Amino acid sequence: MTINDIIKTVAAHVSQNKTLTTILQKPYNFLYYNPQQKKYLKNFRAHGLEVLKEFADCMDTHNRPYVMFAGSMLGAIREHGFIKHDLDIDTGMWIDDFYPEIIDELAEAGFRVLHTFSIDNDKLGKELTFEHLRTKVHIDIFFFYPPYDKSPYFCDFIQEPGMKVHERMPRRIELPFIKGRRKVPFETIEVYVPANVEELCALRYGPDYMTPNPNWNWKRAKDSTVEWREMIPLTTHIRTPKRGK
Repeated sequence: MTINDIIKTVAAHVSQNKTLTTILQKPYNFLYYNPQQKKYLKNFRAHGLEVLKEFADCMDTHNRPYVMFAGSMLGAIREHGFIKHDLDIDTGMWIDDFYPEIIDELAEAGFRVLHTFSIDNDKLGKELTFEHLRTKVHIDIFFFYPPYDKSPYFCDFIQEPGMKVHERMPRRIELPFIKGRRKVPFETIEVYVPANVEELCALRYGPDYMTPNPNWNWKRAKDSTVEWREMIPLTTHIRTPKRGK
């Protein structure tokens, strides 16, 4: 267990006591969270674009149909680059386009799997987080699934107060994903985005998505977000040990 895992475990227990949480939150933010965020941001600004290029080149070489997604998708359309508070790279692909060989191909390009999230052995949800070995920049692949209820969806995975280190609550985010994609400029390179990227951005970030909103959070998109609590028992989170451990 890493120091970060220990801190998260302690924080989960503390969070059940509201008074104690209030007392400890500010020193925690000042001593740990804020310095870590600044460190990640500085590193990301220095290396994010080169890591994205290496990832995109690998996926294109092996004909793997990725798209930029989430905050990175928004940045591609609005900023033609990363949004200023990005700490990692978000991408997506359809689950039926995923093959285990992708992990090996990315490994050859200098990436290792850091986290694996799955619902019912990938039948209902999946997310992969990779770490670029040289720069330590993280890149996520979210996987799109056919409709479970109303629309196609992807899942993210939340650790709620009181959960163990490996436990997560999946959320099903339903949006009109389609298979088509197109290339757009992204700083000095070109990347793929969904063909209906404007529609996705408007639904996820609001009709004013082209104007930066520092107060946006996922709760604004609650109409498309389903807390999939009945899937908690079928949800797994595996953190890959570092080499040599």
